[in-house]
Parts: sequence; structure tokens; C-alpha cells
Amino acid sequence: MMDDGKVTITIEIDAELLAQVTDVLKPYGLTPEEAAVQFFEYCADPKTQDHAITLLKRWKEEQEAQERNSTNAK
Repeated sequence: MMDDGKVTITIEIDAELLAQVTDVLKPYGLTPEEAAVQFFEYCADPKTQDHAITLLKRWKEEQEAQERNSTNAK
């Protein structure tokens, strides 16, 4: 077998979230696995990398704010 330079990764995801994502992607002919690969490619592509970084920073800030709000609500 030839080494094609690819690696396999394993991502753990909640079963309910996976079902929701699968339903969202189905009309576009994508599987969650294909969408994940496309996301990685988008992040690595020099033409779209800056936009990907902007989105990642925003999502991280939103997640941190949610975590702070959850902690403060306890």
C-alpha cells in the first residue's frame, strides 16, 4: 500500500450533535467527515486563512464568554 501523505484523526462528538450536523449537511451532499476536511482545508488555504482565523478568534471569544456566564450563574 502506498503512503498518500494522509493521516487519520478521530474526533469525539456527542451523538445528538452529530445527528443534527448530519441533517444540516445532507441537503448539500456532505457528510460530517467531508465537512471537517473542507474546514481544515479552508483554515490552511492562504486565500481563506485570514478569514478562518477571524472566525476562529470570534468563536473562541464567544465560547469563553459563555463559559464565564455559566460560571457566574452558578
